[in-house]
Amino acid sequence: MNVTAKSQANFWLLVPLLSSVLLFSLYLFGRWGSAELQHLILALGYNLVTLFAALSCLFFVKLHQGKAKRGWFFMALGLLAITSGDVLWNYYDLILHIEPYPSLADICYVTAPLLFVLAFIFFPRDPLKPIQSLQVTLDVAICVIAAAVFLWPSQFVPIIKSYGDFSLELLLSLIYPTLDLILLSLLFSITLRNPKLALGADKVILSMGLIAIISADFSFSALGASNSYYNGHPIDALWLWGYSFLALSAYISHFPQGHHNWRWLESLSLRGIATFVPYIAIILSYGFSLFFHSHKGLTETGTSIGTGLVTLLVVIRQVVAFRENQGLTRSLKSLSEDLERRVELRTKELEESRNRLLASEKLASLGRLTAGLAHEINTPLAAARNSLLQAKTLSEEYQDSIDIPTVTAADHHEIASELGSALKQADHSLERLGEFVRRMKSQTRSSGMSVDFDPLKVTEDSLAMLEHRARKVGCQLRLEPVTEALLIHGDPSRFNQVISNLIVNAMDACEDTDKALKEVKIHFAVKADNVILRIQDNGSGISPEALPNIFEPMFTTKEVGKGTGLGLSIVHNIITGHFAGDIHVETTSSEGTTFSLKLPQRLSQKQKTPLNLVAI
Repeated sequence: MNVTAKSQANFWLLVPLLSSVLLFSLYLFGRWGSAELQHLILALGYNLVTLFAALSCLFFVKLHQGKAKRGWFFMALGLLAITSGDVLWNYYDLILHIEPYPSLADICYVTAPLLFVLAFIFFPRDPLKPIQSLQVTLDVAICVIAAAVFLWPSQFVPIIKSYGDFSLELLLSLIYPTLDLILLSLLFSITLRNPKLALGADKVILSMGLIAIISADFSFSALGASNSYYNGHPIDALWLWGYSFLALSAYISHFPQGHHNWRWLESLSLRGIATFVPYIAIILSYGFSLFFHSHKGLTETGTSIGTGLVTLLVVIRQVVAFRENQGLTRSLKSLSEDLERRVELRTKELEESRNRLLASEKLASLGRLTAGLAHEINTPLAAARNSLLQAKTLSEEYQDSIDIPTVTAADHHEIASELGSALKQADHSLERLGEFVRRMKSQTRSSGMSVDFDPLKVTEDSLAMLEHRARKVGCQLRLEPVTEALLIHGDPSRFNQVISNLIVNAMDACEDTDKALKEVKIHFAVKADNVILRIQDNGSGISPEALPNIFEPMFTTKEVGKGTGLGLSIVHNIITGHFAGDIHVETTSSEGTTFSLKLPQRLSQKQKTPLNLVAI
């Protein structure tokens, strides 16, 4: 039989227990039979129900393990002690016909709360820090003393006055309400100990049992003082319901937290009450003290002493809370400083990673720009070499012809003319090579400083570097004529990085199509003190799904190894951050994409008009 089946089988033991308590309670309100029969039924019925509750609790002990098992064993012994007291009480009353107070029954009744205390000592509970345990202890003491202040005029003072001199009856009469205060402390410890103040189902039922027992005891004392209590009084039902709830709690507590059968009880919470407990207690204590201030003697003395104790404990409680808050503040400050150090370190690491990524992308961009470096250098270099070889041959031919009589001056002029042409061709080729090297240096040089520069000139240099790649993919790069002066402020190398990334992306988009004419247009314009740059291609376009993410880092639609996913992210950061501009994209799938850049225009010295000069 599994655990669930065993639990269900044990549950049926609670049915006759709760049914008997219900039937006995109903009988208390609607008695029948003669007075002797009623007296017998009340005595035997009460003892049988109490015994049934004790035996049920003892039976449920086997459901537990470890400390919980020992705790519920003492709880069952406490119920058996109460049952034994009831049996002895009825034996003295019904059989011996003698006053059962004081008697051996009182020993059983006094022993029961002490056994309950032992049970609570063994019950498993959430571990608390030392300062938290001290706070809970102080809260429980404050609540119990406040309750004692309330009970002093109605419970303790009448007992003391009724007996007068010290006697065993007086001692027992004072012990009973004191034991009730001990039970009350157990109740407060249940509700205040949990750090989260969320009660489990077993604690709720256990608290209900203690409340019923304490209420019955206090009611019994009040009725006894006014000679209103009689055998079979309705408050007897409170004791029986209290004992039954203790047995029910023994059954429920073996279930794991959150068990579906008792989840509705576990939703009960006292969250936040602990904060106000000391203040509520001290307010009530002072209220009772002021109310009974006119009652001189024991009443005033007891309430004043109790109120003073509550005040002292509340002050100690506040000192402890203040010390705890100081410790929490120091811990929070330490954690905050540690967090700041971690954030600073992490920020530095991210900044280094970002710089490495930027450098990596810049190198990748440089790699794309210089992919045709060998071709662009070799072509003019080979032409210059050929021209120089031709010049060398002509020079040797001219030297050999000096002593030959048949070589005329016209022949020498012809050789000199051809030699000049060869040198001129070599000079033109080397000039082309020098221009290419100059453009390459302008692409790779980065001073890191912001200056005023012409974006058109940087664009022309970038196009020259990308011309070989454009020819390779069969794409035309067309820079449309510009009629207006352009001037922006920033780092030219960063602007070159933007242009190179956008044009390379445009060429890649064109390469992926089978169109006969693959074209990338670059257009500059000035509008409302802004330089507008449009880079338009007739390539494959960007899909609607990818469009919202194109400026995100590490996002790419290219094949693995072809794109890093950083290009457009860096372009966006440079344009919006470094140049304080804006970038916008328009695309149509299979028709092409247009990137529009808006950059603040800088006024040149010629465009600036001094305010203190008047045109004549």
